[in-house]
Amino acid sequence: MNKTIMFLGAGEEQCEAIDVALDLGLNVIAVDGNPEAVGLKIVHIGINADIKDVEAMVDIGKKYKIDGHSFAKIVATILPSPP
Repeated sequence: MNKTIMFLGAGEEQCEAIDVALDLGLNVIAVDGNPEAVGLKIVHIGINADIKDVEAMVDIGKKYKIDGHSFAKIVATILPSPP
C-alpha cells in the first residue's frame, strides 16, 4: 500500500518537492488557495482551499488518511532517497 503525503501549498516553489514525492511512488495530495496553482495540476488529488484554515486541513488529512505532510519545499530531506 502506498503512503500518502499532503502538501500545504502547491505553487511553483513546491513543485520540485512534489515531483520527488511522485517519483518515490507516494500518493500526493496538494492544497492551495490559488485554484490555478501549478502543483494542483500534477498531483493525484489537487484541492483548492485556504491552507491557513487549520480545521479544514485536518479534515482533508483525515478524509484522505494521509501519512505525512509538507508545508515547505524540504520533502527531499525528510524522505529516503530512491533506491
